[in-house]
Amino acid sequence: MHRPWLFLGSAPRPTLPEILPADTAHVYIKYSGQAGKRLGLPEPDLIYVHDIRLEEQVKGLDCHRILAMTNSERRARIDRLWSRIPFVKRTTMLMSNLERDWLFDTLLGDIFHGVGQKKHPSNGIALIAYAVLLGVPQIIVAGMSLTDDGHSNPAHKKKIRYHKEEDHASFVHFAAHCPTVMTSEPELAELTGLPLFCAAKGTVASFR
Repeated sequence: MHRPWLFLGSAPRPTLPEILPADTAHVYIKYSGQAGKRLGLPEPDLIYVHDIRLEEQVKGLDCHRILAMTNSERRARIDRLWSRIPFVKRTTMLMSNLERDWLFDTLLGDIFHGVGQKKHPSNGIALIAYAVLLGVPQIIVAGMSLTDDGHSNPAHKKKIRYHKEEDHASFVHFAAHCPTVMTSEPELAELTGLPLFCAAKGTVASFR
């Protein structure tokens, strides 16, 4: 957990840093793993997916660890029992909807309630909250947008980007209360006040 994390979301045309801190972990959100491979990024140290169509989301990737959202509380509880068996080596871990909602409640409270049409922020926000609560020392967000629709994977059918209002409220909260969270996306920094991790020099500027 002492390593910086580079998050790659699935927004089209991500702005990637040219220079990253030493020993940065590469963390991809759902289908962005394939986009990362096309962009020449390393294989994922961690990929956050949904257990529905899991194989499709990790196809062609050599994933060190997989964190998979599941709608089944039963599956998540069984997964906890497997994790206690000392001689079982596992790549995939499950996170239930209740656990994801606990991340939102613990770190964000009710700041996203009533600001949009969705009940909660996106999966990308959940993973950032997960990293903050784990104490990751530097979290650099790329490939997340509050304005662009579409998807970095041209084969993906998703055309409309949901959770924009909820994600905006969450990023503003991160900017105000979580100094380890920053972004390499200039537009996201300008819209939310997140510190901008400058792509060329690996430095940080502030839009606050």
